[in-house]
Amino acid sequence: MATSAAQTRVKEEVEKSIEKLERDQLRGLQAKSHLCAAKCCENQSASKDEVQQCMNQCFAPIQQIQEYIGKELNGFQDRLGRCAQQCQDKIQDNVDPTTTQSELTKYQAELNKCVDQCCISHSELVPKMFERMKKVLSQVQDAGPR
Repeated sequence: MATSAAQTRVKEEVEKSIEKLERDQLRGLQAKSHLCAAKCCENQSASKDEVQQCMNQCFAPIQQIQEYIGKELNGFQDRLGRCAQQCQDKIQDNVDPTTTQSELTKYQAELNKCVDQCCISHSELVPKMFERMKKVLSQVQDAGPR
């Protein structure tokens, strides 16, 4: 099935939002994490394990955020996939061995329209999803490395 304009739009909207989140918020936290880790390495009296533990603590907020963002994006993708699967199921319920080629063409158009509606309705969820991500990011940044 070819990618529709609606599918392309929702993909681009998610990618644009990820880029903005990374640029506006994640980079600052990444910089803090690296500076924190550099300070760990400056401690000449610490053992190798203590330095590693210190560095792990510095990067814990970034790991936490990346896991959260991944979870949010996977959840969004799963929801969109379930919507598209419902479209597929609805159409398949109409197809049997006697279905003609013209009926199949009609069903394919219905499927495409249904999937486009999934994309449109889910693209409306993208801003809310990224607002949630920003809130979590702010909470982690406030508690992150200094």
